[in-house]
Amino acid sequence: MDRIGVISAYPHDDWHARRIVEAAARAGEADVLAPCDFSAELAGGRARIRVRGRDAAEWDLFLTPRAIGDDGDADVQLELYRLLARAGAVVCNDVDALLVAIDKLRTSWELAQAKLPTPDVRVVQTPGELAAAFAALGQVVAKPVYGSLGIGVERVDQARAAALLAERGALYLQKFVGGARLDVRAFVVGDRVEAAVARQARDGDFRTNAHQGAHARAVTLDGDAAAIAVAATRAVGLDYSGVDLLVRDDGPTVLEVNGTPSFRGIYEITGRDMAPLIVAQATKRIHRRRQNEWRKAE
Repeated sequence: MDRIGVISAYPHDDWHARRIVEAAARAGEADVLAPCDFSAELAGGRARIRVRGRDAAEWDLFLTPRAIGDDGDADVQLELYRLLARAGAVVCNDVDALLVAIDKLRTSWELAQAKLPTPDVRVVQTPGELAAAFAALGQVVAKPVYGSLGIGVERVDQARAAALLAERGALYLQKFVGGARLDVRAFVVGDRVEAAVARQARDGDFRTNAHQGAHARAVTLDGDAAAIAVAATRAVGLDYSGVDLLVRDDGPTVLEVNGTPSFRGIYEITGRDMAPLIVAQATKRIHRRRQNEWRKAE
């Protein structure tokens, strides 16, 4: 039986972590781990990650629904998870992929490198570059480089953008894409879109995040849109993700890729629980690794 560590800073308060813990317990032996349970030991020429004072190698898999919290040092915790993966542990989602997903610049870079359809972007630090960005992009959406839930996202004119630049020091500017037939959140697990919802912003707002009061309904994506959502997830390096797409007459466009996506709304709208699918995808990685080890031993 697989031993699964579910890392959550808020195991009792976070609905998503609870669902994943329940699914992990059905799939194997599940331990709920806090970020501060992890430490490093370097002695006698040996380096290892410890979990609650035990060798991390005793666990087959680590899931990261909420791997950073208020306690301890977030930078140290991220490095411990990174070293855990480098030591050979299966970590899902992997911390390096999560760091790409939370960084809008890096996400846009990876999407562009993968030749996926995504809006033009400028990231600027000076008033001169800001002016050039507006000349190139036209209508502009300003977003925090790091962030989620639609917080801090605005359609801006150049004067407002200049004020934000003075406040933040740098701006991520994305070309506004209009004319979409659907604004979609696609939940990708592995190589499949397991569920999708179309979202409509509340009156007076253009943001379609559920956190911002948007309404949603279940939809089925066509093959092209589903394939692009899966490709975007792979480009960022995630095992599972929430991909935000605009579907227009000329095809889908990827807006963002989320590495710790909410699936409560999808569950309530579609009736599909993503937690057991996430656990199943992660355990596939364990079994593939074991098969490869067996083949090498033959």
